[in-house]
Amino acid sequence: MKNKVIKESYDKETGVCKITIQNKYGHFTGEAKCCPEDMDQFSTFTGSRYAEIRAAADFMKYKAKEEKIKLKAIQNLKKDIRHYYGAAYASVAASDPIVHFIKLKLRDYSQAVSDYENLYHYLEDTIKDQDEERQKILLRSK
Repeated sequence: MKNKVIKESYDKETGVCKITIQNKYGHFTGEAKCCPEDMDQFSTFTGSRYAEIRAAADFMKYKAKEEKIKLKAIQNLKKDIRHYYGAAYASVAASDPIVHFIKLKLRDYSQAVSDYENLYHYLEDTIKDQDEERQKILLRSK
């Protein structure tokens, strides 16, 4: 999936950089704010990079939520079918292609939720790791 940066802004006085990305699912905005003591070393490139990662993380969070809604709908459908067939569900489930399809969708949506949540956490961890590395470099330069 391609994300396109459609808006970028940087305020030198406050050290706030905002980026908005767009894809077929909508617009997602990320923001990075510089600490006051780092204002002389903070660049628009650094701020843009952090803000873009945060916008991508926002998108991953959105997709995970969207997939959870689909997963819940399929779970409810399975529950309704199980209730409809009652005690005969086990024998029907073995041969019914719709029940098989529902099982596949449950697996697919569960995996999608997990994948998007993992990507969200990966992006958040990336920001933390880069910030920690930046702090180490600043300490060495003092």
